[in-house]
Amino acid sequence: MAVNIESVWDTKLAACTAQQSQVTEALPHQLGILEEVKKDKEKQKQLIYDNTYPFSKVTPDNLFALQKWYGLQTTATTFKYVEAFEIAEFGRQVTNEELKNLIPMMGR
Repeated sequence: MAVNIESVWDTKLAACTAQQSQVTEALPHQLGILEEVKKDKEKQKQLIYDNTYPFSKVTPDNLFALQKWYGLQTTATTFKYVEAFEIAEFGRQVTNEELKNLIPMMGR
């Protein structure tokens, strides 16, 4: 399943930003830009965006789910930011009605 998260995109970025050890330390250290990023809030913001957006953009994998819940007219250009979820195959499988109750912000 996939959910349109455009209305909460800034909240998601803020949540990612709150992970200071990852934002200003681990990831920049791996990239060899630790000192540069620690000094510059704009570079920190860009680093967060650049490392969050690839997981939140519409892809062929989640387009099918978006079309199921939001309608066949949903295309890759309809939503800018999405969040995809998968029910574990080894657990109890939920019905579409249960999904609507579990994730009320999902399209109907």
